[in-house]
Amino acid sequence: MKTPNRLIVAALILFGLMLTSCAKVITLQVNADSLLTAENKDSLDLYASFKNQKKGETLETYTEEVKKGRIIKWKGKDLNNNYKISIEKIQYKSGDNPFPDKMEEIPYVKKWKARKKKIVKVKPVLVTGEDNCVYNLYFSIEKDGEKILDNILIDPELRIMQ
Repeated sequence: MKTPNRLIVAALILFGLMLTSCAKVITLQVNADSLLTAENKDSLDLYASFKNQKKGETLETYTEEVKKGRIIKWKGKDLNNNYKISIEKIQYKSGDNPFPDKMEEIPYVKKWKARKKKIVKVKPVLVTGEDNCVYNLYFSIEKDGEKILDNILIDPELRIMQ
C-alpha cells in the first residue's frame, strides 16, 4: 500500500474512533438465570445493576451524569450470556425533561450488533444541572427469539451537564 493510501486509512480509522467515543453507553447488567428462577421478582436489585453503579446505590438511586449533546445509548447484558437483555424503551417520569421536543417516550431504535438486542438511543438537548431527570427503563429477557419476561421496569436518574 502506498503512503497516501495508508494516510487515508489511518484518518478514517481515527475518525471512526472519534465518533464511537462520543456516545455514552449505559449498560444494564442482569443475572437472568437468577431473576427467572426467583420466586420474588420485585427485588430487582438482587439480580441487576448498572455497569458503573457505585456500592450502596440501588437501581432507583443510580444517577448517570452525561454532557449535553452527547448521544446516550442504553443497552442490556446478561451476566451469564445465556439470554438477550433488550432495552425496550425509555420513558420520561419527572424532573427536567432533557430529551428532544420534550419526548415522553423513546422506543428502541435498532438492534445491537449481530446479537439482535434492542437498544435505545437519544441525544439530550437540555441541561438539567444539579436537578435530575427520573425516567423509566423497560427491558425484556429473550432466548431463541422468544420473550420470556417482558416490560420489566426500573426508574434510575439522569443528570445532563453543560
